[in-house]
Amino acid sequence: MLKKFLILAFATGFGSGYSPIAPGTAGSAVAFALYYLLTLFSGFTFEVAAAATSLVILVSFPAAHAAGKIFCNHDDGRIVIDEFAGFFTAALFFHPADLTHLVYIFFVFRFFDVAKPFPIGWIDRNVRNGFGCVMDDVLAGVYTALAIIIVERIIL
Repeated sequence: MLKKFLILAFATGFGSGYSPIAPGTAGSAVAFALYYLLTLFSGFTFEVAAAATSLVILVSFPAAHAAGKIFCNHDDGRIVIDEFAGFFTAALFFHPADLTHLVYIFFVFRFFDVAKPFPIGWIDRNVRNGFGCVMDDVLAGVYTALAIIIVERIIL
């Protein structure tokens, strides 16, 4: 019982995935808040941020997979730990990420997560397990970072 509770607590982004409206956006908002709070600590170096991002991604695979079995849907809308993995991935490119970059990341990440350009959509449709659930968002995080970097290079 405790194991199931912990899996669902983590996989649902500490309950944000139960939002009746846009659970993915709610999960991204919690990821935003968590990452921002972490940036307030002086010890949140690039190495610590990279370790935290890696840990979130690695733990997300089995958590999303197990939650998918519990919900009987490999990519159930309540599973939002993949949004954490994608958001943290994008934010790592801008470490130390200031509040402005985190806001950009939030909106651009939501765009890529919903639009699912190739190969994100392919992964989402064809890799039907915890790995696919998480990897499409990690790739959306990479696309997010690259898009913001390109726009900033053009403007600056």
